[in-house]
Amino acid sequence: MEEDYKKQFKDICKKYNFKYREYSENKIALCAKNTDRQWRDWIELDLKNKDITLIGNTDHCNFWFCNTRKDMTPNKIIEFVSDLNTMLRKFNNSYIAVRTLIDPEDWQEIAQVQDAYEDNRYKIQIEEIEFTSDNYIYFSVLKEKTMFNGLFRIHDPINGDDMTIVSISDCVKKEDQDFFNAHWGEIENELCECAKEKQIIKEEKEEETL
Repeated sequence: MEEDYKKQFKDICKKYNFKYREYSENKIALCAKNTDRQWRDWIELDLKNKDITLIGNTDHCNFWFCNTRKDMTPNKIIEFVSDLNTMLRKFNNSYIAVRTLIDPEDWQEIAQVQDAYEDNRYKIQIEEIEFTSDNYIYFSVLKEKTMFNGLFRIHDPINGDDMTIVSISDCVKKEDQDFFNAHWGEIENELCECAKEKQIIKEEKEEETL
């Protein structure tokens, strides 16, 4: 299994022009070039302990893709994060967010926007959240100017795991699939928090009526 993760990680490095380093049987790294044109570790995997170490974002590591990686457009960054998260979910059920990897000022230059946090390609924007009586949430997510509707399961053990996205409608094009794959963990996390907050409010109201 470790060899399979090595291959997947190496393939991602090759596809997106990063450098693959293997320090030992169980420690591998994805490296990027900094502004001094030197290769530096960016994402490290401990295959034995199933740990991920992110050294920092493109500012902390002095990578600054707006200068060093002109090929890394917003769509290519999202595709990269999508491929990375596909592997990480299998590796240890985790994900890395676009905004964790790319500094906001770097994104603003790359995407030519004034505020990275107002760009839903950088920070996900859930527009509508509707709770149902059967422990599900209907939600809508904005991707650029297109709205996508989704279904989130709070608790329905007969039909699957708790606190998970069930589906996102009309997600057919590859660029749309990459977008949601890159942001999947963020969406789930935000909806989990909404569900927990609603449960707390419900319990407080029930206590008041006692």
